Amino acid sequence: MELHNTILLNWNANGLKNQRNTLLAFLNHHNIHIACITETHLSHTDKIKFPGYKIYRADRITQSRAMGGVAILVRNQIKQQQLPTLVLSYLEAVAVSININNKYITFVSAYQPPSRQMLIADYEIIMNLDNSVIIAGDLNSKHINWGCRVTNPNGSKLQAFIGNTPFTISAPNTPTYFPTDLNRLPDILDILIIKSVPFVCVHEPLIELDSDHIPVKITINSPSLFRCTNNSLIKGKPDWIRFSNHVQSNLKIPTCVPTIQIAEQTADHLRGVIIEAAQSCSNSVPQNIHSPGILPHSISSLIRRKHLARRTWQNHRNPADKKILNLLTKEVQAALQNYRVASYNSYLSNMRPGESNLWKATKRLLNQATNTIPPLRTDAKLVISDQEKCDVFSNMLYNTFSPNHICNPSNDLRVKHTLELPNYEVQNSINYVTPNEIKQIINNLPIKKSPGHDKITNLMLKKLPPKGLVFCVYDHII
Repeated sequence: MELHNTILLNWNANGLKNQRNTLLAFLNHHNIHIACITETHLSHTDKIKFPGYKIYRADRITQSRAMGGVAILVRNQIKQQQLPTLVLSYLEAVAVSININNKYITFVSAYQPPSRQMLIADYEIIMNLDNSVIIAGDLNSKHINWGCRVTNPNGSKLQAFIGNTPFTISAPNTPTYFPTDLNRLPDILDILIIKSVPFVCVHEPLIELDSDHIPVKITINSPSLFRCTNNSLIKGKPDWIRFSNHVQSNLKIPTCVPTIQIAEQTADHLRGVIIEAAQSCSNSVPQNIHSPGILPHSISSLIRRKHLARRTWQNHRNPADKKILNLLTKEVQAALQNYRVASYNSYLSNMRPGESNLWKATKRLLNQATNTIPPLRTDAKLVISDQEKCDVFSNMLYNTFSPNHICNPSNDLRVKHTLELPNYEVQNSINYVTPNEIKQIINNLPIKKSPGHDKITNLMLKKLPPKGLVFCVYDHII
């Protein structure tokens, strides 16, 4: 697999629900791996999804309209683990541990409300979460040391805190906040606080999306560690007739199996033929022309016009330019919504009864949440990484299944004496295994059971031709 840099997005959305379609198009166009979103304005009753991403939220609990709130979007393929809810005084934050180049880094999406006091204790709690931490968000902190026009009280506090630690602040070199009030000037508000991250972060503010903050695309010069999303031998819809014919043609039954080594080689031959047959019987899945990452030319052109209008308004701050921008923003939102509806209608109309994607679509409509394994808690610490979890399970299983020290000398002597009798013979009353018996055992196997390390599923065994069943029982292979 070709490795690429990790792409991080830092953006104050000023309301996420109405910008879902435009943000999804942005994420796919720029190949964003991790997105730290602030001011989501979501309540606990709001349901919002981004295909291809896992969303972690920390909504502000209010009695009035939804305000504040933070979220992190992480691509499904990236190894990730949500951390427990952060208990902070005034800072709003959500944290996720992500594997970057075999090093776990805690990413935190944080929002410092301007109406609330900044407490350095909140930042100390976050920085103590892990050895490596990146805080991304709108911290409403200005300081000339990281390129702001002026320094505000929050910026002074943050700079004093950073000055006594090995932490660093990384910020873009151009404004990220463009207030609609013409009496207020643009400035840098969306920054990173970094602890012990040995990678270079390059900021690129983009004149895109629809907020008073522009998105900042941050390139981290180290690849994310991806999960193996499709680790099966068969990619797409299988041709079982081709599978059976391949096994029937390529399986060679030996004349004899005199040694254990030859028996193992024979079993490896059977395994190899089944794997080859499974790989050869796969039918490639055609690319979905309605993929969210591929937009029609008309919509892409409309989005480019909107970007040009936003750049013009930000450069000149002319109310007339703002009206043009607002009009194009509404047109883009309407076009994306219409395209989304048309794509979904086409997706539904192409379904056929009995196909697996019909159940997948039903599952999404029923909103059945997938099980997420939380971090493991031990007496000593919180266990997050895969290696640490393996060690915990290994120790638990070792202690649970250690053999008991049971000693019965009289029984041991009796068994030994019986086996050493000169005329003692072991009576073998077990009948030999037949292909029909093997077939019956295979037919009773559950289809959805996970395969072993060889990736051969029970369904593949059920599709074996008669020659495969004979091979299994030939000369005590199984």
